[in-house]
Amino acid sequence: MSGTSRVAVVGEGLAGAALALALCHSGGGRGRSVETLLYAGDGPPRGPPRVLTPQCRSRLALLGCTAPPAERTTSLVGLRVLSAGARAWLPYPPGVVTVGEPGRDPLVELLTTRAAMAGAIVRGWGVERTEPLSIARASGRVVRSHGLVARADVVAFALEPQDTSAAAAEPMARAPLLPGAEAWVTTDRALPFAQLLLAPAPGVDGLLLLPVPTGLWALAFGPSVEPVDLSLLLVEAARDGHLEPGFEVLSVARRLVPAGSAPALTGPGWVASGPDALGHPLDLAVGPTLALAGQVALALAAANEPPSALTRALIQAGMELTRRHVDAAAAVWRAARHAGADAARAFRGGQRPRPEPSEAMLAGLERPRPTQVLWRMRWEALRTLATGPFRPAASPAPVLQPPRDPRLLYVVDDDPAAREALAEQLTLGGAEVVTFAGELELLSAVARRPPAAVLLDVVLERVDGIRLCRRLAEHPATRGTPVYVMSGLGGPGLRRQALDAGAAEFLPKPIDRAMLTRILERHRLGACAPASSHSAA
Repeated sequence: MSGTSRVAVVGEGLAGAALALALCHSGGGRGRSVETLLYAGDGPPRGPPRVLTPQCRSRLALLGCTAPPAERTTSLVGLRVLSAGARAWLPYPPGVVTVGEPGRDPLVELLTTRAAMAGAIVRGWGVERTEPLSIARASGRVVRSHGLVARADVVAFALEPQDTSAAAAEPMARAPLLPGAEAWVTTDRALPFAQLLLAPAPGVDGLLLLPVPTGLWALAFGPSVEPVDLSLLLVEAARDGHLEPGFEVLSVARRLVPAGSAPALTGPGWVASGPDALGHPLDLAVGPTLALAGQVALALAAANEPPSALTRALIQAGMELTRRHVDAAAAVWRAARHAGADAARAFRGGQRPRPEPSEAMLAGLERPRPTQVLWRMRWEALRTLATGPFRPAASPAPVLQPPRDPRLLYVVDDDPAAREALAEQLTLGGAEVVTFAGELELLSAVARRPPAAVLLDVVLERVDGIRLCRRLAEHPATRGTPVYVMSGLGGPGLRRQALDAGAAEFLPKPIDRAMLTRILERHRLGACAPASSHSAA
């Protein structure tokens, strides 16, 4: 870009703040006047925890920043990869730490402040849309945000999938996305290493347990992941010793994760960077994000006539190599679905003898080269497929359950008044009743002390009751527990959905006393039948 140019950076997370700061440095270093306009969003940062390696700290220093010394951090010694019982240990280089807490990202705050001090104009609201200039022979784009209109020579989309401005990005500038769910967890004692469980459940490609100052951050991703899947996986992780049993969940929410590179990284008056355009599920290290911001900033400063010159400048800056690394890292999980127990072996075999700079990291690791891990993962998948017919059939490990208590009923409803009223009616009928406001407490209790039945409301705070009913009916640990789905919405469609999900019966609210009496009598009789048959035997 020649002369004085305005670049509008659209991004509410680390990628946007880093690009704005890098533009302020690159423009001045090349003797060009670059006016940087950063749309930093109108809410708190919603980014994941940040993994800081020695390489990340060096890149921060090049931008005139250091990691906030007052922030709490957690030292990490390695990553344990597990796949169907097999394990691989990948050591972190010395000095790797994590930083982050729910609803706050100190690195984003630091880089945004530094960008403002370096001359960037920071606007604290999201972007509604961008569009090309309608003036004949005029290049650039129009940015519409908060009722205001601004013109920019280039719009740089440095977005994360969760950004409110993501809808303003060009469709060709967005990477494919995978469904996912995240949880912030508090524990009494956090392990000093991260854990990655490959294919822990059908439809789930991976579960990452990353120690953070507040306790633990969990991320599950895959083709059909919902928050209820993550809740159930956390209960199983505690059962299997991967998580402290006395954990408490601060929040559970959906989180879309990027799964590769966008179809196009440049277009008329725009360029794309950041996780929403180039990212994979475990793209958590700060270093690659800062490196990508530096590449884009150099390309914008070097290009004279975007977009053709900008495309060439991005290639010269190493963007194509970054793209190949990201696509390989995103493809690892698809290959891991077919590699079975040997999937962990691919991570161990993909390590390099010593740390080297890498443009794409897996969970903050500098050693595993994504292309090497992908090649080995595919080899393990082929080997598993070829040797499958000759391997003895693996019988699933039995799920040991405590005996079901015939007098115990669980009630799940996020309305305290309705929950207590129903519990009182059931208690008067002679049942022992335990109430829950959410699904996580219910899942933990069902695994420890199975009840005679569960009365489950459809509308819950964090999860759909129909979805939760289906997971309870499918999972081996809870498959035999009858679930009664209840709702005040009514209607034959909802009743059919509940029965298709495995519900024993659909109960329209308000539930009359005769219906509750019938349920109590049914389970008392059901509890006596096994005893009498056992005596007869």
